[in-house]
Amino acid sequence: MMHSTESEIIVEGNDLEDALAAASERLGVDRNILEYRVIDSNISGIFGLFKKRKITIKAWWRDGGHALQEAEQFLLGILSHMRINARVTGKETAEGLTLIIDGDRDGLIIGRRGQTLDALQYITNRYMQRDQTRKTRVILDCEGYRRRREQTIIRMAQNIARKVKRTGKSVAAQPMDSSERRLFHLALKTDRDLCTESHGEGDKRRVVVYPVKK
Repeated sequence: MMHSTESEIIVEGNDLEDALAAASERLGVDRNILEYRVIDSNISGIFGLFKKRKITIKAWWRDGGHALQEAEQFLLGILSHMRINARVTGKETAEGLTLIIDGDRDGLIIGRRGQTLDALQYITNRYMQRDQTRKTRVILDCEGYRRRREQTIIRMAQNIARKVKRTGKSVAAQPMDSSERRLFHLALKTDRDLCTESHGEGDKRRVVVYPVKK
């Protein structure tokens, strides 16, 4: 997403949503990271007839907007060094900043089991959190990989759960990173017949599913 160099603007619209949409387009940022103040709200017409509402607002983006622009530019620089032609679209969410990469070499960007994408995410987070007072969290995605991977982890957990119940023996899943292990644990959290524990160190750390003895 391309951002305007303006940080504060005054726009007019037929109503508040119309004005905010115009401000979002002009500033080049998502509507969710805009803050605003109503300057004027007029109703024109004669004796209240043929009313035409107009609203004028002053709009600006929150500090998160600047962080979003900084994260996008940093990631684009890394991709350029990798000789990857890509477009980065960012948005602010409840979890932090989400950057979506759309490039001509998506397979290379994602890497085997998402390792390259995870590495890019790690580097971007380290850069954005270089100032210890800043707690900005950045999530990278490409071609919907994160969602597909989540579905894979959940299916894996369900398949292993069925195997443990069938055999009565514990089963270890493949090594996963911390976010994937957390998702695996959550997928089986409500199953009272099973318990899950993480074992191992570093890249070899994995979830083991055990039957609950009754």
